[in-house]
Amino acid sequence: MRHNKKKIIKIALGVLAGYFLIMLIGYMGVVFYFSSHFQKGTTINGISCENKTAEQVKQQIQKQIGDYKLKIKEKDGKTETISAIQVELSYVDDHKAEELLDMQNPWRWMKELSRKKDYKIETTTTYNEILLEEVLDELSCFQKENIIAPQDAYIKREGEEYVIVPEVEGTTLKEEKVEEAVKEAIQKGETVIDLEELECYEKPSLYQNDPGLLQELEEKNEKLQAEKTAQLNEVEII
Repeated sequence: MRHNKKKIIKIALGVLAGYFLIMLIGYMGVVFYFSSHFQKGTTINGISCENKTAEQVKQQIQKQIGDYKLKIKEKDGKTETISAIQVELSYVDDHKAEELLDMQNPWRWMKELSRKKDYKIETTTTYNEILLEEVLDELSCFQKENIIAPQDAYIKREGEEYVIVPEVEGTTLKEEKVEEAVKEAIQKGETVIDLEELECYEKPSLYQNDPGLLQELEEKNEKLQAEKTAQLNEVEII
């Protein structure tokens, strides 16, 4: 009886040891897996990276960059677009994906199962500058027939008084500033730029609310009124 009891205990211990060994092998297998794959709930720049290797993530980033488009907002609600394919925009491997993978602790994979990890990284890109210049030159906003030069406000006589003719803002762009804004947006991965907000348009040098212009208007009208009064007085004398 005692012999049978010992035998049962040995069998039970053997089963437990085997079970523990299987669990350990399984756990170590997952640790090994997550040493080269991103854990569940991981996203990089909005891309789901769970169960992906660094190489697979880089392929996804390249695809994302290949789909890139820059929307350019212009005056009067007009917009134009520059796409990645037009300027040969491509991803430069800066090994940031590997750096993020190295940061995760594969030994804590069980604890990380329920935790979301959302990373934002600046991706390094390259593009063809000659093609970009060609694309910019072809934009509608740079075509002569679509350009209105800015005009200063000025004073003119209308009937019995002087009035201010308002300035014309125009649509003339500062080409170098536009080019700089577009390049910066592409490098940062921005998808929209507003040329008015970035002050890329040439502006008039004199506006209708200019204090000096308002003073001149007042003086001209006062002088005109004085001349009219003098003429009326002459007529009365005669």
